[in-house]
Amino acid sequence: MDSMAVRLDELIAALAGCAAGDEAVQRLRRDYPGLKVTGCDARDLCGEQPYARVGEHDLYLVDTSDHCWRVTGDPARAGGLLIASHGARS
Repeated sequence: MDSMAVRLDELIAALAGCAAGDEAVQRLRRDYPGLKVTGCDARDLCGEQPYARVGEHDLYLVDTSDHCWRVTGDPARAGGLLIASHGARS
């Protein structure tokens, strides 16, 4: 996959077209094969700062270089995305 930093604008635009819930994760997985992406409810991320807020979603960058994923604000370290939905999960 290309550098996450290079693709962020494109990924944010794709996320903007998604309804709240699991649709965003499913769409990004479908449209960007190989992209590491997971989702959760926004309430699960108390105290973390999202990289971007897009509609009903908070977008977090995650450093996937170790066994446990960590939220990062650095696109150069990001190996995946975490989509936190503010709306109903499907």
